[in-house]
Amino acid sequence: MVLKRVQHLKEQVGEDLFSLFQRLDFHVVEVSRLTTLFSNHLQRGSFKVTLVDGRVFKARFFPKAEEAENVKHLSEFLDPVCFPRVLASSGRGLLIEWIEGEPLDYQKCEIDIFMKAGTIQGALHSSILPRQLDNQSHSDSHYWKNRLERKIKYLVEKEFLTPSEGEGLLSIARIHPFNNLDIGLAHGDFCLDNMILNEEDNVSIIDIETVSVTAFSYDLARTTSRWQMHTEQRQAYLNNYSKLRNPDEFLRNFSFWIILVLVESAVFFAQGQMINLNEPLAELREILQSINERDLLERYGY
Repeated sequence: MVLKRVQHLKEQVGEDLFSLFQRLDFHVVEVSRLTTLFSNHLQRGSFKVTLVDGRVFKARFFPKAEEAENVKHLSEFLDPVCFPRVLASSGRGLLIEWIEGEPLDYQKCEIDIFMKAGTIQGALHSSILPRQLDNQSHSDSHYWKNRLERKIKYLVEKEFLTPSEGEGLLSIARIHPFNNLDIGLAHGDFCLDNMILNEEDNVSIIDIETVSVTAFSYDLARTTSRWQMHTEQRQAYLNNYSKLRNPDEFLRNFSFWIILVLVESAVFFAQGQMINLNEPLAELREILQSINERDLLERYGY
């Protein structure tokens, strides 16, 4: 019976996390899957792990050991007041601090939540990193424009967009000749879904698995797409962000960045054959309906 439970645990979390539990002499009584977009082949996944003594942790499995190591290394530069700590690692697995708190409700958030979020993201983007962590390719506009072209080409080839729609989106993107983007520590998925109100009544970010060194404008675009706010909320968030870092680079090239993140969402959903695909495609088609830069900014609450 014990062997069956051990084998089941190993199948649930994969070799690397299982070996990590063994190394730490963990006596696991419950494992519940947190990841909604989970791979049946254990290419990615996150779990809530409860031990016999009542302690709780979050365990994360990555597609590659280098990705796990990168998140572990970058997590050292995150503010432990707002972000969970990485506690241990093994290959593709990370053990992460579990933070207790209440999920935030889109319909009931007070304005101070948006202000706090702006402060947290502004502080994150102001982090000082060692020079060797600079991801120089992400400061080059050619990198981002090539990335957009590849993603649009995929959607056109798979007939999710027509050739004229693809060219129309590229035409809008091409009017933004930006260069030498500001890059640094970014969350990658900074939105309400990844936040809780912790036991001290402060906002905590519970998911750090997408942290990377990239363009701040890209991170802000991801937040814009993933976290829809009305104008008062967006301004509260942006005002506090602006106290720590100037967002003008992002706002000047807003249409490029919002097109990129919507296209990437569409590609992600298309590759996973998910019904969510229709949402980013609909937004992209609305952008093509003669929405100018000012109207587009207002539509997203800026």
